[in-house]
Amino acid sequence: MLTLAGPRAGPNNTRASVWSDAATLSLRSQDPGWPQRKVMDREGRVNLQRLESLLLTASPRGSESQSTLTPARTSPAYGHRKGWVPAAPTDFDEGGSFPECCCFQYPEELGTSKTFPQYLLSHDDKRQAIQAALHVSRQLSEHVNLIAFAAKCQGAITANQVPQASTAVDRLSDVSFAQVSALLASPSRPVIITDAFRDWPAMGRWSFDFFQRLPHCEVVVNDRAPARHADESSGGRQRSLPVSLSAYLQYVQGQPASVEQASQLAGEPSAPFYLNGWRAFAAFPDLKHDCPGPYFMDGIDSSSLILEAVDKQLFGKHPASPTVPATATPDSPWWQGITTNLRKVFIGPAGSTTRLHFDAGQAHGWLGQVQGRKLFILFPASDTSYLYPVPGETETEQSSIDPLDPDLGAHPLYTKATPLAFILCPGEAVVIPQGWWHYAAALDSCITVMGNFYHADTNAAGMVRMVIKSMGLAQKRT
Repeated sequence: MLTLAGPRAGPNNTRASVWSDAATLSLRSQDPGWPQRKVMDREGRVNLQRLESLLLTASPRGSESQSTLTPARTSPAYGHRKGWVPAAPTDFDEGGSFPECCCFQYPEELGTSKTFPQYLLSHDDKRQAIQAALHVSRQLSEHVNLIAFAAKCQGAITANQVPQASTAVDRLSDVSFAQVSALLASPSRPVIITDAFRDWPAMGRWSFDFFQRLPHCEVVVNDRAPARHADESSGGRQRSLPVSLSAYLQYVQGQPASVEQASQLAGEPSAPFYLNGWRAFAAFPDLKHDCPGPYFMDGIDSSSLILEAVDKQLFGKHPASPTVPATATPDSPWWQGITTNLRKVFIGPAGSTTRLHFDAGQAHGWLGQVQGRKLFILFPASDTSYLYPVPGETETEQSSIDPLDPDLGAHPLYTKATPLAFILCPGEAVVIPQGWWHYAAALDSCITVMGNFYHADTNAAGMVRMVIKSMGLAQKRT
């Protein structure tokens, strides 16, 4: 039986569904009365301010130049504003009507959060500005190092070319429940499942063209992952862009097909935008039929059972309870959203990089390739003191080390680390136990599916702890 520490009663008015972000669970209400303004303001400030800074360097009309979007000194007279785009609150003068302009009209930010950008574009101009921003060149160390590493390899990249790394990772097929359970137990070790997606229709269906045929969907793409607070002071803050899925896939298909190909191009390598951690199965629930299982998780992934036990102890068995969401039913419990969002899709061009980190919430994880090759470099938890964790990163543990180009002058203890390197190909997946650090780089344009999971015998307490903590945070927002 699952035992919880602390009070058995749930917090008052906890009408919440749960979602995960980089394996960190949070609570967010589907009840219109739930006070989300603070959360939404925070998310809006992060993304929209980044968009604003990019729009300042992008052409508002989609031209080849990268001219600055400069606010007009004086707005045109009323009746002469056709084709004119207000660029700052001062352009609205004393207010009035702007019937000729198809734009978002928020004079002096009236009716909006003060975190919204002050550059107000029409729908067409916004789309063109975002398209231009996707192609604004930016050099980031992790991408520059990856391209330099590819150039040194002088041909197809192999795992044994990674500095200081071992390639001794088990590669298994037709794995059993007992085998996977043993790999997750202490001392844990990762394993590659070579037939991971043997029963997945996605292997024959999913492609960039397949996703372009999906109904319109807005996504947010980033040029650094995971985001770091430390980047704010170094000038390397993650750029994020809201863009349609179709437009982003066109961008991906216009990039070099492989890192090896990119390393042969002239000029400074520009970091690509990456659709990392996309909650595709929440956006398009029918996609789950393309990705059943996977089979090696049968009996291993106890996430639903753990959440059901939490539900019974916190909320009891009565859906009418004020602490249970009004939308919950026996067939659709409130916690179902958690398990949906524990599985995500990563899409990106060659060179998309995930910096060295490990998943929060004591989560295990698996990652598998539907399309393209991906390089992984893993470190056991026992190497943590040699990896120079970045201070102040509360959402997830991150390392200062770039395993493709370690700076031994700044990080001398890294010589004691024991990196494990391998390349996943389509149809293969790696199971990464909790606490293992991991770095990943797309060697080709890639489609990757990831799942975080909780196992009753090894990390169930991690899920319970995260849910309880999240409920406490949600209660503080009321």
